[in-house]
Amino acid sequence: MALWFVFILFAYFSKQIPLQLAYLFLIPTALISIISYLDDRYMLSAKIRFSIQILASVIALCLLGNTSLNFGLFSLNLTWLTLPIMFLALIWSTNLFNFMDGMDGFAGTEAIFVLGAGGLLAYLNQGISLSYVLWALVILILGFLVWNRPKAKIFMGDVGSASLGFIILLSGLIAQKYNHVPFILWLMLYGVFLFDATITLIRRIMNGENWHEAHRKHAYQRLNQAGWSHTKVMTGLILINLIISSLVLTAYYHAFLIPYLFIAELLILIIVYLRIEKLIPQR
Repeated sequence: MALWFVFILFAYFSKQIPLQLAYLFLIPTALISIISYLDDRYMLSAKIRFSIQILASVIALCLLGNTSLNFGLFSLNLTWLTLPIMFLALIWSTNLFNFMDGMDGFAGTEAIFVLGAGGLLAYLNQGISLSYVLWALVILILGFLVWNRPKAKIFMGDVGSASLGFIILLSGLIAQKYNHVPFILWLMLYGVFLFDATITLIRRIMNGENWHEAHRKHAYQRLNQAGWSHTKVMTGLILINLIISSLVLTAYYHAFLIPYLFIAELLILIIVYLRIEKLIPQR
């Protein structure tokens, strides 16, 4: 994260990115990174972490301003509706990515696909500055994965996972506002983590569990418990993301297909989830 912040400053002072984009990434993301780093070191209370996440999200939305959200079949343009959705999405993405960082190379691989393909969508829609920033982060994550791939020698920690979760969702909002990349395409790219984390959370709440406590009930964790190695699970993640990226690029070039391709992706994720559930049920 520190290298990425240095890169953003370099990119701004060398006139590669505008000031607005530098502000949007540097200020709120630095808050997330700092509080997450301190939590890694000193085990801060959940209230302190959550308060800073709220502050960072509010700052990001103040800098971004209101924007419509294109969900394929419809768009939301009402400020009183879009701002709460964007706020909740930033908070959830920050935390879900942290929840999903529980296996060697897993979260880093997901981030590479989402940010790499997301940067391509921005580039295709004249968002060269945004793609420049996102692809730089992809390169840094690839460097990190040299030591984080199975069997990992270093780990991402909250400072990495929470920051990446925040960046991924914020990038989607930026791409929607400034480059008119439909927000639904960003959510589709993020589908694996969104689906697993959200379904697992809902099921834990319905079971009366303390949802914010650590656990090993995500689908990918249960695959590991069933005997799949970290490398095998990560290979599965790569294959699913290759399919999803193909669906998203097809949807980009053929916008009328977005609802159908979204449903196709959802069916793929449901089928995979049910197969895992049959192999090793969530208890």
